[in-house]
Amino acid sequence: MAKYWTFTGHCLLTIVLKHVQPTYGVQVWEFGNMYVRSNGSTLHGRIATRHEMLTSALCGADCSRQRGCIGFVMVSSLCSLILIYPGPQPDANGTLSEGASKIWWKRYVPYPRSCLDAKYWYETAINGKYWIVIPGTYEPVEVYCDMTTASGGWTLVWSYGFTDYGYFNNVSNAVEPIPSRGWMPQSYGNTTNIQSSKTIPKDPQTHGAMEFELWVHIGNNFLVRSNINNEIMCTPVTGSIVNATVGSVSCSLVADIVQKENCTDVPDYYDFTQYGPFLKKYRFMYYWNANKDVNWPTHDPCAQNGANHKLGVSNPGGQLYLMDYPTSCEHVKTEYLWVTSGQYWIMIPGTYEPVKVYCDMETD
Repeated sequence: MAKYWTFTGHCLLTIVLKHVQPTYGVQVWEFGNMYVRSNGSTLHGRIATRHEMLTSALCGADCSRQRGCIGFVMVSSLCSLILIYPGPQPDANGTLSEGASKIWWKRYVPYPRSCLDAKYWYETAINGKYWIVIPGTYEPVEVYCDMTTASGGWTLVWSYGFTDYGYFNNVSNAVEPIPSRGWMPQSYGNTTNIQSSKTIPKDPQTHGAMEFELWVHIGNNFLVRSNINNEIMCTPVTGSIVNATVGSVSCSLVADIVQKENCTDVPDYYDFTQYGPFLKKYRFMYYWNANKDVNWPTHDPCAQNGANHKLGVSNPGGQLYLMDYPTSCEHVKTEYLWVTSGQYWIMIPGTYEPVKVYCDMETD
């Protein structure tokens, strides 16, 4: 199909749209055979699509700030800017001379790839549900995003409860549900007897789990929240939750939920038993035991593998969130085209703690 847009005083655009294989979990359109003629010369350029719904006034304001923008198109409230640059003249057959750049563009449908994407794309992002397209998939899914805790942008991938909270350190107690197969290394075998879930939790109170194989596409940094244990934020060092890898992690305290004296330690190691994974410092702090006949699911802020969890809690449980921090201001600018100058959280390569920096997004 072709679309024709005329910009007064400029030119006539003919754009032929060809659907191509989606990449990065976002549907992509290739714009081919696009020639922009003005006074006998040929221009080439690209179409930039803002990843959020805008008014015509805001879309026009974006155009005025973009170098080479000659106009904009609003389709179902989606803003597309038309950016042009001088280019080579095609021959009579429409073929560009050797060495000339192929004229094509990519346009993305307005779905973020994660909650962090949504945080940057929507200026007033708040905690709640968002539609995203996870890289490696082709259909949008609804997820819950925490946009406020520890800088925000966290995607909820797992929410769980307990089988016997009232008798917490009894072997009848375990976490449920558990993520789908793959969350534990095969070498540990499969000795769990708790039902797994592939249903993405739509809020922290609804139990479920995103398919484990998709976790790695959301991020490597993880946030563990619970109403019976302290909340922590961790960065992989040699250990990784999303890759089911044993090793060290770098964690920080997000919230002191239990408020016990001398119980504000954070874990530094991720490992497994044959019944489930755990985070520990001296001893277990978070143990996601998934067998209701053996062991029990430690949630101990004191790192003693004891029953030091918060008691008498309604709807006890926990959640796991994931995110990947940008590594530099340039990374932010490249990944999120519509950001403005301001403060951003980044993870400098070789470090394991996010830092807030000021990014100048205006100066070339």
